[in-house]
Amino acid sequence: MSNPTKYDVIIIGGGHAGMSAALTLYRHLHTCLILDTAKPRNAWPLPCHAVSGWEGRKPEELRAASRAELLATGLVTFVDSEAVSFTRESDGDLEITDSRGHNWTGRKLLIASGKRNVFPDIPGYAENYPERM
Repeated sequence: MSNPTKYDVIIIGGGHAGMSAALTLYRHLHTCLILDTAKPRNAWPLPCHAVSGWEGRKPEELRAASRAELLATGLVTFVDSEAVSFTRESDGDLEITDSRGHNWTGRKLLIASGKRNVFPDIPGYAENYPERM
């Protein structure tokens, strides 16, 4: 399937939450665009926990496998860019502009960007944080 001009759902965030949403949506034959900055919160080299079938494995392996599965459906498109703005069109659709200046149109918007860690300004804290989790 070629990229549609209008997606059923535009998902902001290509981590576990965004890809889980896309997995559910494509199984119902919805087209999805995932805007992903490739800056996951779990970027540290720590094993996955509480993800069925992935216990103890690297998070980047899970992301790569999930992305490959979703791409193979022909219903999910990934764009490695950040969403910077959106507007609601007169027909109710959304137009999302990414950091590269491209515009994407969708019927629904799903924000799955998660959270980010903000560490105190203590020398060595951020570098040691993942080792102490």
